[in-house]
Amino acid sequence: MKTNEDIENYLRQMGANFESPEEGLWVLKVEPSDLVLVMKHEPPILEFMVHVAKLPQKNLEAFFRQLLVWNATEVVHGAYGVIDDKVVVTTALQTENLDFNELQAAIEAIALQLQTHYAELKKFYV
Repeated sequence: MKTNEDIENYLRQMGANFESPEEGLWVLKVEPSDLVLVMKHEPPILEFMVHVAKLPQKNLEAFFRQLLVWNATEVVHGAYGVIDDKVVVTTALQTENLDFNELQAAIEAIALQLQTHYAELKKFYV
């Protein structure tokens, strides 16, 4: 089982820009955007969440359809979802056999997903 110290060492090894406001919680800047990735370790699970935006005010059906299409066809780690009125990306990894490559791949996949989908998502807010 990987510890909080192991996870933090992996983040340092990645060169990640992060803060740890409390034990088992990390806040990372998702480059090159202003979004932040929150990681929370509650053994044996490491949870990831990015708050993407508030729900758009119009075209919700088309918006949700687009998120579902991406979840089914393009999203490698996690999924788009909604919590309250916020669009989020979430995923989780087990820490029992977590290694550096797996953590790095999860973080990079989320960052790439957001970079790739940003322009399309932005259209729903104009």
